[in-house]
Amino acid sequence: MGMPRSARALGLLFSLALLAAASPAPASAAAAAPVRAVMDGHAISLAKARSLSCHDFDFPVLTCFRTPAEMETAAAVRAGSGPGADGGAAPLAAASTGYVIVYVDGSFGGSARALSQDYSYLGTIGWNDVISSLRSYGATGHFCENAPSGGFAYYFYPTSSVSYVGDYYNDKFSALYFG
Repeated sequence: MGMPRSARALGLLFSLALLAAASPAPASAAAAAPVRAVMDGHAISLAKARSLSCHDFDFPVLTCFRTPAEMETAAAVRAGSGPGADGGAAPLAAASTGYVIVYVDGSFGGSARALSQDYSYLGTIGWNDVISSLRSYGATGHFCENAPSGGFAYYFYPTSSVSYVGDYYNDKFSALYFG
């Protein structure tokens, strides 16, 4: 007589579990690095970065600046548009990389983030439920509430400039997707 069917099934499951444990992690999981922040070439805590203005063009590294103006200039240069004749950003059409700048306050005030990556959860960079205004520089996409599912979608376009997202949307963005 052989082993009972349930014992064979249990043995097969145990063998599969051992095989799965011994298999290397997929490349994408292994490549996922934790988000970190730098300012003036030195590492800073993510808690400190939350109150600064940063860009994510070197993701998973957030490069932070003391003022939103410094960050906006650096973002424009990194995106290929450089400063315009008046010292501000050059025309949007000149940007080679689309991104969106989000602000913690209305009227483009408070700390800011220049974002160029999809985020299934903005809390990864300390920006869940804090966005009140935004400007898009050549990017199209949408923000979501209650990511990764549920809630509303708030769309933006290549030249969107929204000084206040409105009472219904204010401080409710949890995810960002480009395209």
